Amino acid sequence: MENASTTQPIEPNSEQQESHSDVTFSLRQNEQQKALSGVIARIRESLDIETIFKITVTEVRQLLKSDRVSVFSFLSRFGMGRGIYL
Repeated sequence: MENASTTQPIEPNSEQQESHSDVTFSLRQNEQQKALSGVIARIRESLDIETIFKITVTEVRQLLKSDRVSVFSFLSRFGMGRGIYL
């Protein structure tokens, strides 16, 4: 005679789901803090403004996983909206 019982997956309760969500958030936040610390450390290695902008653009592009990042410098003497891309 065969056993006709079926197994059902055990669903996590809401407390377990919240705990998992909190851990995931903390891990993501920790990774972001490490990445930002690395960017800041690389920027501090140079006093040259062009190098700082290049490092910033490269690091931000990698952090955001984007193909392009721009730095725009506003020219205060011309008012809002006027400036140059660095």
